[in-house]
Amino acid sequence: MGSIRISLTTLGCKLNFVDTEEMQQMLMDENFIIVPFGESADVTIINTCTVTGKADFKSRRLISKAHRLDSKTKIIVTGCYAELDPDILDKLSGVSLVLSLEEQSRITEHVRNLLEIDENICSSKQTGSTSSPRHMTNLSRAFIKVQRGCNNRCTFCRVWQARGPSRSEPLSSILEQMRIFLNLGYEELVITGVDMGSWGKDLESSNRFSDLLARLVEESGTYRIRLSSIYPMDIDEQGFDLLTSHPRICRHLHLPLQSGSPAILKSMGRHMAPEEFLDLSLRLRDSAGRFGIGADVIVGFPGETDDDFSKTVDLVEKSALTYLHVFPYSARRGTAAAGLPDHVPPSVIKDRSRILRSIGLKKRQEFRTSFPGGPAEILVEKRRLPETNLLTGFTSDYLRVDIPGPDEWMGRLKIIGFQPGLVGIDECDRGNRNS
Repeated sequence: MGSIRISLTTLGCKLNFVDTEEMQQMLMDENFIIVPFGESADVTIINTCTVTGKADFKSRRLISKAHRLDSKTKIIVTGCYAELDPDILDKLSGVSLVLSLEEQSRITEHVRNLLEIDENICSSKQTGSTSSPRHMTNLSRAFIKVQRGCNNRCTFCRVWQARGPSRSEPLSSILEQMRIFLNLGYEELVITGVDMGSWGKDLESSNRFSDLLARLVEESGTYRIRLSSIYPMDIDEQGFDLLTSHPRICRHLHLPLQSGSPAILKSMGRHMAPEEFLDLSLRLRDSAGRFGIGADVIVGFPGETDDDFSKTVDLVEKSALTYLHVFPYSARRGTAAAGLPDHVPPSVIKDRSRILRSIGLKKRQEFRTSFPGGPAEILVEKRRLPETNLLTGFTSDYLRVDIPGPDEWMGRLKIIGFQPGLVGIDECDRGNRNS
């Protein structure tokens, strides 16, 4: 297979990136050559997202770009968008095959069939199995998938339709992934899943997510653990204590909020009171001293009044949030929310989004400039900033900073001293730095 070139690219969540890494691992195991997206390739694999209407558009545009760059490449489309709307994607120019999420585990077989390679048609991997990583990639951190699927049927969401019900990875499998990544030299491990906090609820053991977290920090080696998105109600007292005090665990969480209005949350099918979110954010900050907390907010959900929006603004301003992701509501075909009355005019959604983004930017700036000074642990990324040739990385509490240093630091945890008022380079503040 050494002469067959495969390109893979990904849109969407961290779980999609894990799925792509697993497909890449299987292809590398069969000696296919992996090349960057945009280079000439026999097969281009595009892992799509459907979380919003904009994500659908980006997926279609990426397919069009791949076909425009290389009209001879055979395009395989997979991911959540492919799972829910295969007929739409199958009709796009250049698409040779649309794969369901389940079929990703047979990616080598599908590539062989597509290229009419007449040898060992069945992949050495068993259908439905998870590929164990054995190669160091260009990613600075490793992603460990502990769970897939979701039982929270939010009325605006298509992901649970695509991913199916919640299924936990066995503890033994998770620990095996972790040890392999540590042996490969990764020093930050990101724990991820569609509904990560539900881990263990479908397993025979009595272990829950906080028990998993406690087990993950017991391994030997130099590493830190970062969590991806988790629902506030899935953080119990053991988990809270670990998050705010254990030296291996990053002081950072992304907590889905969506709205500060109880009425809108109920309409969304969200099982959380706004005051619970507010209390948790303040407790995290007060217990840990500094704690990076992000949130998603949907603006303009059907029926959202000026009063509902004001409640969201009030909650965000009172909370200990340090950054905010604002999503204008888009009706998703097949969701309950699409059939609700009183859709908010686009102009109103645009104005409300602007207000919340401004508040989020202010909180981000305040958090960065509140840094008291002193040493900070940075995971240095495997790249340099093209405009400055400086290294860049993230602190434990999720501040991006840029620093001078040698290439040998890439992919490593480094303790760096900073003056008070640490300023990072990120999407909110390009061009400022303090090293």
